Amino acid sequence: MQGGILRFPTLLGVYRFWRDFGYAVGALGMGLLAQWAQGLDVTFWLVGIAMLASGLVVVIGFKEVP
Repeated sequence: MQGGILRFPTLLGVYRFWRDFGYAVGALGMGLLAQWAQGLDVTFWLVGIAMLASGLVVVIGFKEVP
């Protein structure tokens, strides 16, 4: 029990790093795509498709554990 409590701040820091890194990379990627596509329509459609694909991976690939 004690080891899990001591590791929690480190794990939380790793999670926050990758979450924030994803925000930065996603914003840069959307900006570049919007510049290339000359508008935001394509960008938003691709983000929506990526979110749908991510949700399908979770629904199909993961099992609920009680």
